[in-house]
Amino acid sequence: MKESYFSRLRKHSKRLYIFVVIYAIGSILMIQSRVNPYMFFEMTPVFTWGMFSTNIDAAPEKNYVFYDLKYNGKTFNLPTAQDHWKIFFSYTIPNYDNIKANGYEDPLNSKYAAVLQKLHIDPAFASHISNKRNDVQRYPQWLKRYMENNTGEQITHLEVTKRWVKFDAGGILQVDSSKIIINE
Repeated sequence: MKESYFSRLRKHSKRLYIFVVIYAIGSILMIQSRVNPYMFFEMTPVFTWGMFSTNIDAAPEKNYVFYDLKYNGKTFNLPTAQDHWKIFFSYTIPNYDNIKANGYEDPLNSKYAAVLQKLHIDPAFASHISNKRNDVQRYPQWLKRYMENNTGEQITHLEVTKRWVKFDAGGILQVDSSKIIINE
């Protein structure tokens, strides 16, 4: 035990040792449970086990949603993009679509208000931490500028298409339907 990580860390830096121990204990105690209903998020991505992969069941009756991003007639191919681009597009486009479908009102606003109320904070504060209607409506222009900055190209046309796909009986992916959600 004398050469364990924690004993070496304690000898090296007591402040860092105390921080690591408090963080580890806090992480364990702060996990959402019946004991602690106030914790509503994961402490770090390391503990979010489901974020690394998803098993796709090739069930013919199940629909999956994909978003196609095209700029200047070219499809933006995510597998060739850098990781931070993937995060922006795989999160912000579905989030925009969800808010747009809800009449430009953020559906998370009610969840934020419920959590704030549990914490005995005025639920009206939730409107300050959720997406505003004006900001959401400006998303297509922001996306166009973001794409210009990251591709180094002048973008004259930007299109995002939502596609519902499913597997046929032979396990081949088929497009069931599609809808254009951004056309700038």
